Amino acid sequence: MQEYDSNSRATGNPSVSFDPNDSGKFVISYSDGMNGSVGYGTCVAGTVSGTVMTFGSPFIFQSSLTSATQVNFDPNEVGKFVVLYVDSSNKGYYRVGTVSGTTITYGNQAIFSTHATDTNSNTNMYNNNSFEWDPHNTGKFIQCFKAGGATWSQQLSVVVGTRSGDTLTFGTIVTVISGQVQHGSIAFDSVVPNQALIAYRDPSTNYATVRPLTISGTTITMGTAVVTWSAYVSTMNIRSAGIANVYVQAHHLNASNVSYVRAVKVNSLSSITLGGLHNTGIAVKDVNRDPNTAGRMLFIGNSFYPNVGCKALIVTFDDFTIANATNYTVGSTLTYTSDSLAYKSAVAFDPTNSGKYMAISTSAYGAATIGQLEVLPTISTNLTSTNFTGMSSSAYTNGETAEITLQGGLSINQTGLITGTTYYVQEDGTLDTSPDTINVIAGKALSSTKLLLKSY
Repeated sequence: MQEYDSNSRATGNPSVSFDPNDSGKFVISYSDGMNGSVGYGTCVAGTVSGTVMTFGSPFIFQSSLTSATQVNFDPNEVGKFVVLYVDSSNKGYYRVGTVSGTTITYGNQAIFSTHATDTNSNTNMYNNNSFEWDPHNTGKFIQCFKAGGATWSQQLSVVVGTRSGDTLTFGTIVTVISGQVQHGSIAFDSVVPNQALIAYRDPSTNYATVRPLTISGTTITMGTAVVTWSAYVSTMNIRSAGIANVYVQAHHLNASNVSYVRAVKVNSLSSITLGGLHNTGIAVKDVNRDPNTAGRMLFIGNSFYPNVGCKALIVTFDDFTIANATNYTVGSTLTYTSDSLAYKSAVAFDPTNSGKYMAISTSAYGAATIGQLEVLPTISTNLTSTNFTGMSSSAYTNGETAEITLQGGLSINQTGLITGTTYYVQEDGTLDTSPDTINVIAGKALSSTKLLLKSY
């Protein structure tokens, strides 16, 4: 572990983001507890070379009580990031920042909502990322937050925004649900454009709930809310799994003080399929996906009370076709700090260095560590949008003569198909109900074993 604040000061509400356009560059945002003991909003920039971290000087963006900081680099412009934060009156503000070396400059402070606002559900909430850039549309992002009156009577809202220079503009705010909503988290589908999923604790039941949405410009269309865990939950995290229509959700079960994770597949605005549950054994505070390996998620948090430090856990999701399937493999839990006070944490991957990540935590001082996941082999494919000609009639090995059912024909050696469903060829040669990066329709299922191949 290494201190990211050179004055060994108490820190809180951490967030970290890597610049996808500048290898090894990152920014950490946090509230600095030693500036008059009021928690000034602060960012520090740094670089990573191998496992060595170099930090610049802290740069204050809010000279008063600041909470729920969130920092995210704009993926479309080198050195540009946005930091969102909450002031002492629970209003949500933003500033656009620019990094040059380790020097940070800020644009003017601006409010993104005239409501009393808390971007991270409440000032004591763990580091859920409820602000995310649109990976398919330059300069756009989505933000979920609570808006309304007193802390316990707010509503969960969502809005689409756009960055131009150092200015953000926002579309119409849409209410997700009213009441004592807690712990909102939102994520774009990293594969399918204009789709996102929001997760929250339902105000009437306290159950873990998700709701899909689609975006056109800055207009948001909400889908049907679905309960993903019928138990009292506290914190919520949602991330795209890097596979079309699939997200991974972590929800903290209040009774046992541990978090469960599962895959959530969005079939449409009114249909969601849930994968199998896994007890992580830790209280998850943040989750992020390895940007170079679809389905590989890194969860970080601490163990049950009393806190005994921060831990990391890798869960790889690989099958999203059958409801309630066990669709994951689980790695070993790694303790990356044994500091008993380090209970708030955040994690981010360096997208320019496969498998490399930074985990940060807070206690008597802010600390960071660099980790490296195993670099998995890349699956190669020769699939294009035009070279799919048909499917083999059976399993064959090298050297055997194969019989191929051509386009327009009936493939009768399939298993587990859903009658009436359209199937797509995946880049690894399998079939799924959603397109892969390359959109190639295989055909429509006539039964669980018969697929009518599309005639192009």
